[in-house]
Amino acid sequence: MLSNPSRSVVLKIVTVVLSVWLVQSAHGGGLTEQVRTYAMTVELENREITMLRRVSWTRVEEDGEDAWRVSTEHESNDLAWSVDTIHLAAKDLRPIRRYISQGNTRVRLHYSDDMIRGKAWLQDGSVVPIEVGLDAPTVGDIAAAMTTLPIAPGYTTILSSFDPTLVSVRRWKIVAGEVEVIETPFGSMRTYPLELSDADQPGRSGLYWVTEDSPHHVVMSESRLPDSFGGGLETVELESVSPVPAARTSSGQ
Repeated sequence: MLSNPSRSVVLKIVTVVLSVWLVQSAHGGGLTEQVRTYAMTVELENREITMLRRVSWTRVEEDGEDAWRVSTEHESNDLAWSVDTIHLAAKDLRPIRRYISQGNTRVRLHYSDDMIRGKAWLQDGSVVPIEVGLDAPTVGDIAAAMTTLPIAPGYTTILSSFDPTLVSVRRWKIVAGEVEVIETPFGSMRTYPLELSDADQPGRSGLYWVTEDSPHHVVMSESRLPDSFGGGLETVELESVSPVPAARTSSGQ
């Protein structure tokens, strides 16, 4: 969607790493309002890009129903600020709407049980309609989905994801390992390592460490970007967890 390779890397991070939905059901019980801040590094062949990732969980009302707004922001001195916001029904984490913005590129999506519809406004001024049929239920992005998985050593599930950059649904596999204690800037934490692999393109994979206790929030991750998006290694580490500021508790985008 973006012509600049470095910006393409960031949009790929925002729209692929964060856009996965469970095939099975989930619920939002146990989730709390909070802001989780991460240090993020993308190591490319001739360049290292550092970013701050901020993930805000806020309880809101969307289309007359109780919902979670999960907003993921990326800040960097090298690249344009970006935000990816998805609204999820509170009772089952069913996606309602999603908004993606980076520089002059914007994406708006609306979800129903069998269809994703929306538009993408690109940097060159063109507007691309989006209409993709779904053959399975969808619940939130990958970070939201991981929080409610019934994780235990050896746990395996298949996820389906909508990739806005390719305007298609993709399949991913998650496999949980044994509990590991890892060190992060936020401190020492007990975690489950989750291996995420592309079911249709072997070799594409990532590793996520999520909290042992539910909800299973992401603590750290490592993933390698595809060659078409610059290659390189992306690492993310949790730095802090804090309450949601009062100004962020209102609904809307």
